[in-house]
Amino acid sequence: CWAKELGYDCCKTCQQPAYQDESGEWGIENNEWCGISDEVTCCALGYPCCKSTTTVAFTDENAKWGIENNEWCEIKEKPQEPQ
Repeated sequence: CWAKELGYDCCKTCQQPAYQDESGEWGIENNEWCGISDEVTCCALGYPCCKSTTTVAFTDENAKWGIENNEWCEIKEKPQEPQ
């Protein structure tokens, strides 16, 4: 991750950027700056995409939400198979 070269960790969770500079977008985890990278797949509003959950726990105007590891995640619709 690009932030390691600058002496910072990469964000391990989805983040809404708190700051952006010429290096990239920055988030905050455990009161420390972290680099937001493409290594963590994020969905709506900074929440992760559900990896295996397909059970909808809540629906709002933004997404269908599930719970994995006691955390909210967005349930992405599976793409339609070509006919």
